[in-house]
Amino acid sequence: LDVIGERLRQAVLDLKIERGGSAAAPHVTLSVGGAVTVPTKEDGLHALIDVADRNLYEAKAKGRNKSIVRE
Repeated sequence: LDVIGERLRQAVLDLKIERGGSAAAPHVTLSVGGAVTVPTKEDGLHALIDVADRNLYEAKAKGRNKSIVRE
């Protein structure tokens, strides 16, 4: 999944969609947060979504235009 997140991020960057009026970047960028797990009876879908959400916020905190996917 890390490769997929990075490919998505790069594909958006390669489009060079202008981002008028933004001091953050001249073009639209993408931050990706993903999660991978082997499901168990104890872990539910919400736990997986929580990990992906934390990874997204970490990607944004590291300067945006990042991809973070992990367990």
